[in-house]
Amino acid sequence: TTTLTQSGTYTLLVESRSFTPGAATFTINVQPVLETTPETLTLGVATNGSIKNIGETAVYTFTLSDRSLLYFDALLSSTSDFSFTVSLVGPTGTNQLASPFFSRADTLIDAVAGTYTLIVSGNGDSTGTFDFKLSTFEQAASLTPGTPVDGELKPATTDLYRFEGAEGDSFFIDLSNLFSGVLEDFRVIDPFGNEVERSVFTSRITLPLTGTYTLLVEGTNFGTTPSAYTLNVQPVADITQALTVGETTSGSIGTSAQEAIYSFTLNERSLLF
Repeated sequence: TTTLTQSGTYTLLVESRSFTPGAATFTINVQPVLETTPETLTLGVATNGSIKNIGETAVYTFTLSDRSLLYFDALLSSTSDFSFTVSLVGPTGTNQLASPFFSRADTLIDAVAGTYTLIVSGNGDSTGTFDFKLSTFEQAASLTPGTPVDGELKPATTDLYRFEGAEGDSFFIDLSNLFSGVLEDFRVIDPFGNEVERSVFTSRITLPLTGTYTLLVEGTNFGTTPSAYTLNVQPVADITQALTVGETTSGSIGTSAQEAIYSFTLNERSLLF
C-alpha cells in the first residue's frame, strides 16, 4: 500500500530483471484504498472484522487509564486468519505488536497509560474475515490455589487465569482431562510480564516475586475440536526434618510434587548404605 505525498500525475515502472531470460505476461491494478474510520475497541471482548478490499486496513482505538499488561489472542476461526498481520501503536509512537495473526511470539504487551491504535492489515493482496481478543491481565479469571477450576479450551484461543503468591511459594500446576490435540502449552507470567514457566499439562514452580501471577492456557492453532479440562494450582509445602542414621525412617507424600527432605550431620568421613 502506498500513500501519495502530493497531488499530481504519477508514473509506475514495471522493471524486468536483467539476468532473467524470456518474457512473461502480467496483470496490474492500481486499486484505490479508502481511508478507514477507526472503531472503538472493547478490551476483553472478542472482536469480529473483515478486510473487504485489497490494501485496506481495519483500525481500532482504545485508551488505558493506567499502565497494564495486555495479551493479544488471535481467534483463528478460519484459515483466512493466517493472512493477516496486527500492529499496535501507543502514545510513544512505537509499534508494540508487529506480528502475524498465528504467532504468539510477541503477544504479551507492557502498555503505559494513553490512547492506542490497533491495526489489522492483509498480507499482500489478502482479504477476508478475522477474529481477535485483546485483554488486560486484570481481566483474567481469578482462581484460588488448591481449588480446581473447570474450563473448555477451544483451538487457537487462550484462557487467562490469575492467582496470588509470595516469593518462595511453590505450586504444582496440574492441567488434566484435556485432549492433547487442542493444547499448545501453558505459561506462567510474573507481575512484571516476565515468563517464569512454560510447560504442558504439569509443572512445579517456585515464585521469584510476591504479587499477582497470570496463567495462560493456550490452544494450538491447528486443532479442530474443543476440549474440557480441569486446572489446579496446588500449593506445595515440602517436608523437612532431621534424619537419624541407622534408624528406620517412615514418611509420606501428601500432595503432588511435594518433596520430603531429610538432613543429617557426620562428624567424620564415613561409608553409608
